[in-house]
Amino acid sequence: MRHLVPAARAEPGVLAFDVYRDPAEPRAFVLVERFRDQAAHDAHVAAQRTRRFAIEDALPRLEHRERSVLQYWT
Repeated sequence: MRHLVPAARAEPGVLAFDVYRDPAEPRAFVLVERFRDQAAHDAHVAAQRTRRFAIEDALPRLEHRERSVLQYWT
């Protein structure tokens, strides 16, 4: 996370990239990512640092993963 978060926050089109940790369970994290549009999300996923630190390193080591994709509602 320490490599991915600052770089993700600096990407064009990333509106938020926040990491929360459960104080009662230090191995439990929640990531809240907000992108300007689908193109910004796609660029983030395609970025080398995302592939290296998230997709290739972090995701395979997870015990459990839940993912929700939400759209902004006005």
